[in-house]
Amino acid sequence: MLKEIIKDQKRIFVLEDHSAIGGLADRLLNELVSISEIRGFEFTNLGLREYPECGTLLEVLEYHKLDGKSLAQKISGIADIESLEIIKQKYTEEAPQ
Repeated sequence: MLKEIIKDQKRIFVLEDHSAIGGLADRLLNELVSISEIRGFEFTNLGLREYPECGTLLEVLEYHKLDGKSLAQKISGIADIESLEIIKQKYTEEAPQ
């Protein structure tokens, strides 16, 4: 079943809400190795690789670059994602400028 799910994927991202070590991404990667499907795509494990900082949830996520904006930048490769979002909000199909 896993082979079927990933067959057309070029990139796989796993977002952990805790340590990146020993979580879902590690389990998925081990399974991909065991079925000899660990080639032809980029595999990215997004999660904490150190002890979390203290603060509010948003502060901690921003510090570790796991907030929405940081994740969008990592996944899309667009550094100035905020400007892109502002542009999209101003120019939509519903309200062309």
